[in-house]
Amino acid sequence: MYLLKSVLSVFPFCILFHILMVYQGRKAKESFRTVHFVWAYLLILYTSLVFSVTGSVTLEEAVRAVGKLPVMADISWIPFASGLTFPMVLNLVMFLPLGFLLPVLWDRFRSFGRVLTAGFLCSLVLELGQLFNFRATDLEDLLMNTAGAAAGFLLWLLLMKLLRIKIRWKGLRSGSFLVRHEMEFLMIFAFLGHFFLS
Repeated sequence: MYLLKSVLSVFPFCILFHILMVYQGRKAKESFRTVHFVWAYLLILYTSLVFSVTGSVTLEEAVRAVGKLPVMADISWIPFASGLTFPMVLNLVMFLPLGFLLPVLWDRFRSFGRVLTAGFLCSLVLELGQLFNFRATDLEDLLMNTAGAAAGFLLWLLLMKLLRIKIRWKGLRSGSFLVRHEMEFLMIFAFLGHFFLS
């Protein structure tokens, strides 16, 4: 219920953002396809789900944490001390959609290095956020999430090669400011929906 509420609450802001993005993008002669926005809202839904499943910090938890500093001892610095476990595999699977969706949506993410960096940074934000609600933060989670994003990119690349005749759409290029930073805005909207309404 909280997840549905947070997702639906950010949709109006996303729609307004996309109206402004299309207006600005057309001035820069950017072309838009309906399929791009379908994938974009799937990304918002996916990101909101990740914030919910991982227990990302909420407003209530942040208020409770005021005056309390994150404890560095809560970070597990030694990865894979227990070997490869099922939760680690789930962490990898959880970030597969991110690595797949980024190159589908944007040309600038049709690079293994950029998707790897984006996966690492998104995972880092999640892990650091867990320090503020006093949940466990693991280096192995960071590594497995990043590996999941990389695997998602490789899956996209494989599908593009196998189905290159059928997959015709192009990701948006970095024309205008809003197009260039659409991914960042969508991630922020999804986080704010979770932060204030979960």
